[in-house]
Amino acid sequence: MDGRTGATCPEHDVTEAVPRLHGEVRLLPFRALRYNPHYVAQLSAILGPPDDFRSHRQARELGRMHPYHSIWLELPDEDEEHFREAQQRFMRWRAENILVEDQHPGFYLYAHHYRRLGSAYRRLGIFGIIPVQDETSRPTLLPHEGVMPSVVARRLALRQALNADVSAIYVVAQAEGRLRSTLEDLSTKAEPLLDIHDTKGERHQLWAITDSVAIRLLTQVLANSPLVIADGHHRYAAARADWHARRSSGDQYADAAGLVLVHLVDAADPGIQLRPIHRLVRGLTAERVQAVLAACRQYCDVFELSPLYPLTAERLQHTLAAAQSVHGVIFVLASAATQHVYALYQSTSVAVPNELEVERCEHFVMEPLRRVLGLPPEAVGYEPELEGVVRHLVSDPTAAAVLLRPPQLADVLARAQLGRLLPPKSTSFYPKVPLGLLFRAFDVD
Repeated sequence: MDGRTGATCPEHDVTEAVPRLHGEVRLLPFRALRYNPHYVAQLSAILGPPDDFRSHRQARELGRMHPYHSIWLELPDEDEEHFREAQQRFMRWRAENILVEDQHPGFYLYAHHYRRLGSAYRRLGIFGIIPVQDETSRPTLLPHEGVMPSVVARRLALRQALNADVSAIYVVAQAEGRLRSTLEDLSTKAEPLLDIHDTKGERHQLWAITDSVAIRLLTQVLANSPLVIADGHHRYAAARADWHARRSSGDQYADAAGLVLVHLVDAADPGIQLRPIHRLVRGLTAERVQAVLAACRQYCDVFELSPLYPLTAERLQHTLAAAQSVHGVIFVLASAATQHVYALYQSTSVAVPNELEVERCEHFVMEPLRRVLGLPPEAVGYEPELEGVVRHLVSDPTAAAVLLRPPQLADVLARAQLGRLLPPKSTSFYPKVPLGLLFRAFDVD
C-alpha cells in the first residue's frame, strides 16, 4: 500500500469486461477496503488468522498487540451474539480513515510464501466476489463438509452487524492449472501493492488487477470450473442465510449481501496443503477408556501400543506413523488416563465401499465415545497440530485425542461434486488465508 496501483490501465469500468453467460457463475471485481499505511505502516503487525481454533481470551490477547489488529473485527461480544464491539470498531476505523476504499474495482492477486516440513511453497490465489447462488437458484460454491448451526448463527450475526465480509471464503477451483499459470504470468507484470514478511517469517504479496483485459481473462479461465469450499463453510452458509433474510425484509443492502468475498486457488497449485483435524475430548477416566474400546470392538480390532509418556509431539508423530503404516488402521486413540495409545483397525464385515477414514471414525469411534461420555456434538474439540494435541493431553488427566490422517484432495473434490458431505471439521487446508489483507463493505459495492 505504497501508492503503486499494480496491474492497471486507463479503462477502469470493468462491468462489461465480465462475460454474461447464462447459468455461468460470475466472479466479479470489487473495491476493497484496506489499511491506510499512514496509520498502519507495518501491515505484518495486524495480520491475524481466522478464529476457527482461537478462543475468545486468546483472540483478545492477540488483539492487544496492536490497536488496529484485524482480529478485533472477528472478535465476538462476550455473549457471542450481537458483535457490538466489532461493529463499533469497524465504523470508527472507516470514519477515521484507518481503513480506506480502493478507487477502482478489481481482482486482487495474492501470493503466500511459506515453509512446511522443510520445503518451501508459494500459493497463488485471487480475491473477488461471487453471487451466493446462480441464475438457476443453485449454490455457487460446493461444500465438502457439514456445518454446525451454532457457528453459522455466530457468523450470520457478525455479517449483519458489520454489513461487510471481513474474511474471505477459501475456495479451490478445479481449473486444471489454468488459473495458476495465469496468475503466475500476471504476477510478473507489475509491482505488488504490498510485499511483507509476517511474524512467522512468511511472505505475503498482493496485487490489484484492474485492467479490463486481465479481468476478462481471469473470468474466462474460471468459466465452468467447479468451485469447492476449502475453508469457510460456516461463512458461506451465513452469507446465504443473510441474503435470504435481507431480501425478505427489503433491507437496503440485500443486493450487496447476495455477493460474498472469496479467495480462489487452483486445485493444481502445489502450495495447497491438506492436514487432518484431530478430535479432542475430556472426561475419559481409565474405566471409561475401556468402555469406549469395548463399544468400538463391535466394529474394529483394538490393539494397545506402547506407553506415550513422557509425551512430546515428535514421539506422538512417530507412534502415529508407525501405527498407521499398517494397512487398515482408521484412527489412533491417545489417552492421558491410561497413558497409552490404541490403534483401531476396521473389521471387514462392517466396511462401507468408498467411505473415507474420517467418515469411518465418526461412525465407529466418535458416536460410541459420545454415548459413553454423554457428550453433545459441540462438546468435541478440534486441533490440526500435534503440538496442540500434546498440550490438550498434558492439561487434564482425563483428556483424550482421536488422531486421524488427512483425506486426499482428489477425494474431497470428488465428494463435493457428488453432493456427499464429510462430517464437520474433516479437513484443514493449510495455510489459511490471513485476516487483514483486505475487507469488503456492502456500501462500497
